[in-house]
Formats: sequence, C-alpha cells, structure tokens
Amino acid sequence: MRNILDKTVPTNLQPAKAIAAGWRHNVALLTNGAVVAWGDNTYGQTNIPSDLTNTAAVMAIAAGDFHSVALRANGTVEAWGANDGGQTNVPLGLSNVVAIAAGGRNSVALISNGMVVEWGTNDFGQTNVPAGMSNIMAIAAGAAHSVALKNDGTLCEWGDNSSGQATVPVKPPTAVVTSSGSSPTPQTTFYPPIVVKLIAAGGDHTMAAIFSPWVLYPIDVSKDLLLIYNTNSLDSSNVCQYYLTHRPMVSKANVLGVGGITNETTYPTNFTNDIEIPIQNWLVANPTKRPAYVILFNDVPSRANYDVGLTNSDGSVGYNQSAGTGTPSVQYQINQWCATNWHPFVSSLNMDGTGGTNDCVAYINKITNFANLGGNVGHLIISGLAAGYGNTNYYFDDTRTSPYSLYTLGLYADEAVLQDGVSTNCIFYTNDYPDCGSLACHTTNGINVAGYLSWGVHSSLGADYATSNIVNWTGNSGWYIMETIESFNGQRYQFGQGNFVEWFSESAFGGSNYSNTPIGAPSNVNEPFIPGPNYSSNYFGLWANGKNAGICAWNSINTPSFQVVGDPFVSQ
Repeated sequence: MRNILDKTVPTNLQPAKAIAAGWRHNVALLTNGAVVAWGDNTYGQTNIPSDLTNTAAVMAIAAGDFHSVALRANGTVEAWGANDGGQTNVPLGLSNVVAIAAGGRNSVALISNGMVVEWGTNDFGQTNVPAGMSNIMAIAAGAAHSVALKNDGTLCEWGDNSSGQATVPVKPPTAVVTSSGSSPTPQTTFYPPIVVKLIAAGGDHTMAAIFSPWVLYPIDVSKDLLLIYNTNSLDSSNVCQYYLTHRPMVSKANVLGVGGITNETTYPTNFTNDIEIPIQNWLVANPTKRPAYVILFNDVPSRANYDVGLTNSDGSVGYNQSAGTGTPSVQYQINQWCATNWHPFVSSLNMDGTGGTNDCVAYINKITNFANLGGNVGHLIISGLAAGYGNTNYYFDDTRTSPYSLYTLGLYADEAVLQDGVSTNCIFYTNDYPDCGSLACHTTNGINVAGYLSWGVHSSLGADYATSNIVNWTGNSGWYIMETIESFNGQRYQFGQGNFVEWFSESAFGGSNYSNTPIGAPSNVNEPFIPGPNYSSNYFGLWANGKNAGICAWNSINTPSFQVVGDPFVSQ
C-alpha cells in the first residue's frame, strides 16, 4: 500500500516560496529562508539538517527519488537522505553555486561562472557533464538524465535517452525557400530563432517553454533586472541609488555604471564604446544571468545620431536618417544588438530632462506609496487596481489634422481594450476629422484615467498640452499609461512638439504635486519615418489585460526610434 505521509501537509505550515517533490517525500522552502520536509523518511530524506532550519539559511531546494538538496544563502550545497549512488556526497570545496537540481539518484549544481557540476549515480552517463559546456543559466534533472539551458536560449542534454528524453528537438531553419504558382518563383520565408525561456525534467521526459514577449514570467530581480547609470553624472547615480533603496522589491537588482557623455545624443562609436561594450562585458562576467528588464537612469544618452555606412557590432547595417529609417534609440540598440537572442524590455527613469532629480524621485515615491496599499504589499508588480484605486476610464482622442487621416490609432486602441473586457461605459472615443481647429473637438477633461491617447501637437491641442491646462484630469488619475502621436516627444528638449519631460512634471495635466502624471509612456527620440506610429492596440490592450508596462510597451514597438519612460513593473 502506498505511503500517504507525503500527502499530509504539516499543520500550521508557514508561508512557503518554493516546493520540491521526491518519490514519496516533499520539501518546502519557507519565506523566511528555513526548510521543512514531510513524507516517507525511510532513508532520512525528511531529516532536515539543523543548520537549514534557521531563518535566511537557504535560497533554493530540490528533491530526488529518496534524497534532498539545499542551496545555502552563502552559495554552498548540502544534501541528505539516500546515498546508495553517492548523490548526497557533495563535492569537496563546491561553492559559488547559484542553482541546484536533483535527479533520481544524482544531484546537479550550477556555478556562478556558468559551469555545471554533477555527482551521484552514473549508470546512464547522467553525471557526465559534456566537455566544454559553458554559459549555462538554468538546470534540471530527470530520473537518469540532465538538461541545461544556455544563456543564448539553446539546450544541452545528456544521460539516459531510452525515451528520447535527452534528444534536443531539431530547430526549424530560420530561412525557408519555397516555390509556388504556375510559374514558380523562389521565395524566402524567414522565421525567428527558437529561444527557450524555462526548462523542466520529469522521470523520462524533458519540457522547455519557448520564450514569448507577451508572457509575464516569474521575475527574480537578482537575475532579471539590470540598472544602468552614467558614472559621469551625480544625478544619474543618485536616482539609481534612490530607486534601488526606495522602490519596493528591487534591492537585489544588478547595477552597472557606464561612462561617456551625459548629452541625450551620442554617436555610434560612442554608443559602442561607452554603453554596448560595458553591457557585453557585464554579460560575459555574469553568464548565469540574462536580465529580462533593463532600466536606464538620467544622463545615459537616449539616442545615437545617424552615421551613413555604419555597421553594428552584430554585423547588421546601421540605421541612418538619409535612408529614411530614422535614428535608433539607445533602448532599441540595447534590445537588439548586445547579445545573441537577448532582447530585454528596456525603459528609462529620466523624467527631469535637462538635469535634476525631483521628477524622478517623485515618480519613485508614487510607486512606493501604491506598493504599500491593498494587494500590492510584498509584490514586485504594483497595480493601481490592487491598491483599490479607481482608475477605470480610457480616453482615445483621434482628432487630428492632415496628413494623418489614414491613421485611426485611437479606434484600434478602443477595440483592443473593449476586447479585453473594459466596459463601453469606461471608453471615451473622439474622432472629429478633419480637426476643426477648436479644442471642443478634443478630449480635454477626464476622470479616473487608466489610459490616454492623442495626436498631441498634430491637432488643436498644441505643443504644451500637458502643462498649459488644456488637458486636465480629475479623480483617480495618477496611475495610467499614455501615448501621443508625435515624432520627437522622446527628446529632452522641445522642438515645437509635446515631450515626455512635460508629461511627468509636477503640474502636468492639471494636477499638483505630481497627482496627474502618468505611470508609463512610450515616445520617439526621432522621426519614425516609414514605420510610422507604434501599435496602440497592443499597448493599451495588454494594459487592460493586466500585463506590466514593460511588456505593454515593447509589444507595441514599430520604429527604431522607440523609447519607453517609466518603471516596467507596474500594471493597471
């Protein structure tokens, strides 16, 4: 008869942040860092070593068939339980471990240098780590096989392959040439590379989750967040440090200082030397990390001026204004060119524009205040609705002047949020084309704002619509995302168009003390040219769907001049 002790959860079990299951026993890692186990104890697999019952002692756990493994907070490993194959004989001197896994009768450890160490039974070669394997950032173990995820999103597997569990699926080619029709003409179809995000191993099978930019994956800021500031700017380092110490749940984020100019415009060679290479060096030094989110702070340049004939570090042809493709933002270049199959959601906290920290600090304080309300306590993703904030209304102002008559971006946004469950009573759409030249044609007053779109200066609103008391919000309107359709609204200085510095200023949109500033906004650091405006339907639709601002913004990109302003870990 099956032992049912493994199903009996201990009474009064404290909150847990991780669990693991062996053949007939279970292990839990409590939020305070202590370990608890229950179930079959024939081999001592639930006899937790005394030093692991202390708070803050452990950072990860794993369970094999009849043994258990724990990763201490100091980077060392302890194992206990059955040892018939040496699975609890932790190699002498093993340290700097960042992840662990347990197979049937073997154990695996990932070292901070991206290498893998394995010990225990080797009857199927499951502890024969492939020679030369490196740059690993995740591991898993089945009954008698192991799998590793490299930081370029590819897989390595070894050990028992009797059921194909150690055979990595063959990827489809990235380019396929086909011919069709009565007069066949070769056509090449390009497919994006398959990038694995998560791995798991069962007894005789392996699973891999393919990365999707639409999915909100679990976030570990110690691995998934990189903060970048300019070492030549006191404002930049101050805001970065303020964010690190005051914004809840980010204290363990990675920090990188880069040098170079503090102007908003840099040049391709300066971007390469001052920003790209330092990031690449950081990635090389941290092979187990590929941060999904990157935040830039004040005085990190936001755009690279065009350079005809430029070739990027990855061999691709650079963007140049004369070719009609626009000047790429620094954010876009980090997202595209720093490492193979690494495309992080990049954003900036640089609201003060020409210098200073007041607007940035006020923005961080707003996030902190909401984090201490309602269902946000102890969570990285901060939500206005979870805080009990009544930000429910969407205002999409499509009223505009020629030659923009072909665009109805507000209508697309309207349809997207409606599809994601927003009531028609909470959607306000305006489209008086052609622009009649009167503010009466526009949405100039809103209450409880959750989202706002307009054509800004390309209408009767004028260039200073955010600060001239033309557009005014009331009620719960301090937690919303916005988008305005302008070419240069991502530049610090105003060239006759609305700009993000005004959006996040103290009295923006009729408020006081930052009461009506947005929580996130995409912008353009240059003329987007042929690609045109970003996809408002994705931006507002994903927001209404509960995704964080980083995912919402980067799934709306349609131009290399794209820039995101705001914290990526906020949601409606």
